[in-house]
Amino acid sequence: MIEIKSISELDDLLLVTTKVVLVFSSSWCGPCKILKPQLEKISSDSKYNKIKFCKIDIDECGDLSDKYKISSLPTTVFLNNGDEKSRITGADIIKITKTLENFK
Repeated sequence: MIEIKSISELDDLLLVTTKVVLVFSSSWCGPCKILKPQLEKISSDSKYNKIKFCKIDIDECGDLSDKYKISSLPTTVFLNNGDEKSRITGADIIKITKTLENFK
């Protein structure tokens, strides 16, 4: 997973990558801690090699959480060509996996 620390970092990535999954979380969030290793495992799976997985800590990058109107954690946002296609709140790895299957 790529750690994004600013809007400009994300903008640069979106210029060269079509499919991006943003995972908004925080170090103090219990469900985020549960979801993190599961998403790291998924992000290293070769069947998702055309998707860039990005983690965004809302405490370090509040401007991105504001831009995407993040109101609960964790929130996973699926972008295709920079446009939001889907959003999942909570640590529901089954929903995330199903969304990824349709996203790739």
